[in-house]
Amino acid sequence: MGNRAARLSRRLLRLRQLRAAEWRDHLTTIAINAVLLGAVIYGLVALHGDRAADRGSDAAEQTAPATIDPIGPSTTASPSADAGVEFLQQDYQPGRCYSWQQHVDSTSTQDVPCAGVHYFEAVGDTRIRPDHPSDGAYPTPEEWDAVTDKHCLPMIEKYLGGPLDPAGRFSAGLIRPQKPGWEIGQRTITCGITAGMTEFDPPAFRPFEGSARGADQSMTHTAGSCFRRAGDDGLVEAPCELPHHAQSVGAVSAPETPDGAAPSDTWLNEKLGPRCGDLAAPYLEIGRFDGALVEPQWNLIAPESWRAGSRRTTCFIGFADEAGSPMTVTGVMTTPVV
Repeated sequence: MGNRAARLSRRLLRLRQLRAAEWRDHLTTIAINAVLLGAVIYGLVALHGDRAADRGSDAAEQTAPATIDPIGPSTTASPSADAGVEFLQQDYQPGRCYSWQQHVDSTSTQDVPCAGVHYFEAVGDTRIRPDHPSDGAYPTPEEWDAVTDKHCLPMIEKYLGGPLDPAGRFSAGLIRPQKPGWEIGQRTITCGITAGMTEFDPPAFRPFEGSARGADQSMTHTAGSCFRRAGDDGLVEAPCELPHHAQSVGAVSAPETPDGAAPSDTWLNEKLGPRCGDLAAPYLEIGRFDGALVEPQWNLIAPESWRAGSRRTTCFIGFADEAGSPMTVTGVMTTPVV
């Protein structure tokens, strides 16, 4: 046991000295990408004609179909503008949660308990007419970004009672008129919270359980989740049966800092390294998988995430060649059940 512990200690030290910085940069990006996928500053959900124009008729509001439209920035896919799902739900009440069937042409949203699985938590409605008059052109994606920044983020942070973690598990969502409704004068949007979208093809809304209000916003990944390198986008989640570069082995919590301030990377490495090393130890004992060496990795917690209250992070095993360069593997690495 003493030799085993010494080997693990040496490997952890080698990683910190030679390669931790490179992998931490990539792994930290996972959490950021997961938020930007859902467009922290872009509507994940689009509403097509679900409200009468601010000047329009009640009859139009009751009969016009709506569309859940998952367009938005993605590191792996850009769903087309006609990828929406028609539905008939009309009103979204603050604090209520909503679900729908994904990957179908037509469905309806369901008002569901927030304790259960859902895709959208409504925060509130607002009109954007002062900035967008009746004769104004339909906003571009960049202009919808600005709408979400200006109108939704303040509402969401007031609803949460604090900042939205920009690298966390929740994203700002927007239910907005699509072009046909816009052209008849619709200018009401519903702001809410989503959990972003998956990286897989076709992309899908990530489900979440429980209200976002009061929840830990930390972005973590369950053990056995796999991730691949995606150029400048760092690591993104990938099916384990496809080539990938890292695998989650679980999540750990960082302790509070003595002064309550956001910690330095050095302090986090000192606290997270041994905890993630414990989770990685059974895999390190095996040593290799699919021809690759196994190394422990972990996400850091960004200062803005710390200030938003996030304290948990994901631990990984990374796969590398003899020179320490990342390698791809396929399948899920498992350890013997003791």
